[in-house]
Amino acid sequence: MIFFSTYVYAFAKQHGSAWGSEFKRELREGPRSSLPCVRTYAAATAVDDCMLQVSGPSRIPQARSQSAGMLLRSPRADIWVCCDDDVEAGPDVIARLVRAARTTRGVVSAPCLQRSTDRAEGDPGILNIRMHAEPAFTHGDEFLLASITLTGFGLVALHRDGVQAIADQHPELVVDLDENGTSFPALFAEQVGNRKWYGEDNSFCLRANRAKVPIHALCSATVVHAGRRCELEVFEGVPYFRVHD
Repeated sequence: MIFFSTYVYAFAKQHGSAWGSEFKRELREGPRSSLPCVRTYAAATAVDDCMLQVSGPSRIPQARSQSAGMLLRSPRADIWVCCDDDVEAGPDVIARLVRAARTTRGVVSAPCLQRSTDRAEGDPGILNIRMHAEPAFTHGDEFLLASITLTGFGLVALHRDGVQAIADQHPELVVDLDENGTSFPALFAEQVGNRKWYGEDNSFCLRANRAKVPIHALCSATVVHAGRRCELEVFEGVPYFRVHD
């Protein structure tokens, strides 16, 4: 079963207190929704049974961490698909992400753009993934993966075993959610190291690296992020990232 989460901050900000009911309306539209993340969720439901979790006006490190906790409390979900609100992928990409995450028991990222507020006009953008200098490739029946060290969470599939392994290494990060004893592991808490500030996604990946949880990028996949087609292809053993308007 897929646990599908999305963070609709801009949508919630636009609709104010009515964002919940407006999102339900978008959800009823399914693949015809104006929201890319809803169209991606519709694609995921064609791949496997899904449960949906939506975060609105909250800090993204906390929202992602609470989603991790919900995954680990779920009695059925083995895969967590985390999708930003402006990312769209079809059933084929979702199916390969899920299959790869189930095979590696780790983290598998689709190619997306790195967010930047200072990108010059006309700049196509850069990949939100940090590759190894000489990436190792993993071949599956229907997927090709490249090993990576860090990734953004535009569109990522995670196996619950990998998330649990990271949580087990960091009991100090457990946060109480309410007075009833519900808690979640703050696996996306931002951190500082090597004189650098790491955002929530990279902080999670650093913890995954320490826990020996594998992180891969899905090659030969096309994702639409912020209205741009993002592709990660491999030519003669070298990954190439391409962006098309």
